[in-house]
Amino acid sequence: MKTNVAREVVLHEHLVEQGFQLQDCRNAETGKPLATATLHARLMAVKKLFKFLIGRRGYRRIIASDLEYFNLTAGEARIATAPRAATRPVPSLAMIRRVVEMMPARTDIEKRDRALIAFAIVSGARDNAIASFHLKHVDPAGKAVIIASPVTRSSRIPRSMRR
Repeated sequence: MKTNVAREVVLHEHLVEQGFQLQDCRNAETGKPLATATLHARLMAVKKLFKFLIGRRGYRRIIASDLEYFNLTAGEARIATAPRAATRPVPSLAMIRRVVEMMPARTDIEKRDRALIAFAIVSGARDNAIASFHLKHVDPAGKAVIIASPVTRSSRIPRSMRR
């Protein structure tokens, strides 16, 4: 009888010969790679099946410790089982307009704050991207905000926002 390590090596070699890679599994309809949560769910189903088979006649050679090979890495398991954010109510445009209108605009700081809130709503930019904007990104004549330099901004994709 082979040891667990030897059995795992044989299984791994067989899967490599067949060209199987878990990361290469794709959605049949879209062709996109399967999500980590999907891989986790499928592996847990297979693990449950093997756990069921352990005591059955003809499957007694399966060892309980072999089931651990159906686990994802610790990091992948954390990603797959992370709680998803629940949908939160979003304020309507009328509510946001009222907030901006109600904000004081007497001092330069108050005007700046009011403009930032309005800009955030109109542009849809993330807070980190807004915080890293420079005046050189604003084109008042073209009514555009251009975010193209990855050195001076904190968002991942260069883009231009026109209004």
